[in-house]
Amino acid sequence: MAPQELINLVLQRFELGEKDTKIKESLLGDGWHEDEIDEAISKVKKTFLPQESPEQETIQKSHLSFKEVLSDISPRGKYILLAGLVFFAIISFSVWNLILFPGTNPEQRDLERSKVRSSLTNALNNYFNQNDYTYPNSLEELVPENIDTLPLDPKTRRPYDYTVSENGNYKLCINYELKKVECIQTYYVKDDE
Repeated sequence: MAPQELINLVLQRFELGEKDTKIKESLLGDGWHEDEIDEAISKVKKTFLPQESPEQETIQKSHLSFKEVLSDISPRGKYILLAGLVFFAIISFSVWNLILFPGTNPEQRDLERSKVRSSLTNALNNYFNQNDYTYPNSLEELVPENIDTLPLDPKTRRPYDYTVSENGNYKLCINYELKKVECIQTYYVKDDE
């Protein structure tokens, strides 16, 4: 049985925030017997110190530092954690890239080209109807009356291929990435009066 004096020493050290191992080392150095120290530590923990509930233990574990958490993980677990973090980073970057830079994949660029094709043909038809049934010599002539700005290919950042023939008809070609080149041509014949 541990003497009361030893129990009091152990209790004082616990109250100072010392850990079991440090208390034991110190008391062994002071000449106390190991079995008496173990018994005193056990008695102080059971009798004088508040017992932790499973909820308190969980809360304390949640306040561990990242380094402490990693020290408890096996090498295989660390590898799995690292792989998970890398996977999460790749997915996050991909989603971020798609949101901020929508024209970065061929499907999206081709969808943009289809929208431009529709808006350009509408603008060309409006110009034709407003200008004595003639088409513009270049797409730049559509700005700003028929379109706000001259659309550029989302990948090459160059204007779309547009030509006007001698008879006044136009040819507009869109170079898609996932399907064939699409050309729109007009065949308007002017009446000679």
